[in-house]
Amino acid sequence: MDRRSPPRKKPFPLIPLVTLVLLVSAALYASGLAAKTRKAESSSGGEPEYVPFSSLPEEQPPGRSAGPGSNSSRGGTRSAASRLGTAPGGGDERPAPGSSLDTVVWKGALDEAALGYALAREAATARAAGNHALFQEKGGGAKRAFDRALTQSVPFVERLMASSGDTDPAVRKALAIQGRWREQLIAFHKTTGR
Repeated sequence: MDRRSPPRKKPFPLIPLVTLVLLVSAALYASGLAAKTRKAESSSGGEPEYVPFSSLPEEQPPGRSAGPGSNSSRGGTRSAASRLGTAPGGGDERPAPGSSLDTVVWKGALDEAALGYALAREAATARAAGNHALFQEKGGGAKRAFDRALTQSVPFVERLMASSGDTDPAVRKALAIQGRWREQLIAFHKTTGR
């Protein structure tokens, strides 16, 4: 006969059981503490609850402008659509004879821009009349005309700036005019198709 001893039983694992009891008791303690804190805060009623931006007055949306060119409700800025086809005095002024801007390149750019302004006014009229197809056609033509004016004039103005400096009145005038052309180009990029 075999006299082997019966297999030994493993002891019950106490470590996981003790850990579980500690976690449950800590959770119960924390929830009881949180409930007491909430109850104390609600019963104290000393400070009102903070509401972000409560000190600012209610704002109203800006009103509609009184008409084209009126920008009182927007603090001096106008939308891209309201700038279409507008130029000071209806167009950019021609250079004085003998000035540094009195060149074929600059005059050609001014002619392109004048065409752009004319097409832009026609596009604005078509848009006001609700003729979207004509607006797209004329607006696309104006966009291309302003693009050609800038393409022609930018190298010329850069050379002029290199020779005369950026404080020269002719350079400043040319940069201001190009800025108006860029505004028109941006306005048409925002309102017409590609």
